[in-house]
Amino acid sequence: MLEFKNLKGVGIEMKAIVVTTHGTLCKGLLETAEMMVGHLENTFSLSLDGEGITKFSESMDKLITDLKNNYDEILILCDLKGGSPYNESMKHFLLNQDVVKVVAGVNLPMFVEVYIQLQSVSLDELHKLAIETGQQSISN
Repeated sequence: MLEFKNLKGVGIEMKAIVVTTHGTLCKGLLETAEMMVGHLENTFSLSLDGEGITKFSESMDKLITDLKNNYDEILILCDLKGGSPYNESMKHFLLNQDVVKVVAGVNLPMFVEVYIQLQSVSLDELHKLAIETGQQSISN
């Protein structure tokens, strides 16, 4: 069971990050980021594993409901546009466009930059920063 610090209504818009991927990619990404920036707060992962899409969808619904009760805004970072984690995330975006944003194509530089800026910029700016950093971190 996840434990939350209720950060709603503390005077600033408190944001959470959800990283959701196929398999354990999201957990590995967060473990690696933690080696770089230290203990991660306000950050959650959700894996689509062998239990299937129905169980994943239920877990996503519960996580987003819990986060909406404890945070003002949520940024969801997914591995693959069009994949099941992305499609489930977009369902929550479409239902909560004012407080949920989704970015596909998560990578380590994107996550680290977004995490560092998490409480410093608006959700819209964070969304834009995630896309820009993700694109800029790819090179030959």
